[in-house]
Amino acid sequence: MNLLNPKVMIFFLAFFPGFLWDPSEGTVSQFYILGITFMLVTFLTFSGVALLAGSISNYLLKHKKVGFYLKWLQIVVFVGIAVFILIP
Repeated sequence: MNLLNPKVMIFFLAFFPGFLWDPSEGTVSQFYILGITFMLVTFLTFSGVALLAGSISNYLLKHKKVGFYLKWLQIVVFVGIAVFILIP
């Protein structure tokens, strides 16, 4: 998902070298360790989001009334944001 995202590439090029912990040790191995750690954390995060979205989707399909209330909650939140922006 992030492979073709230019912001992620810029992040890795700009900030990733700052996380290398030992300049005398091989930087390539440190990049591999940090890259694998990033991929593992990203995989766990995206998997958790996918599982949670599936659970919420199943719940909303079983309880139609909740979707109605969530729609109105969304409207109230957006109107509240608009009022917050308009009031100096």
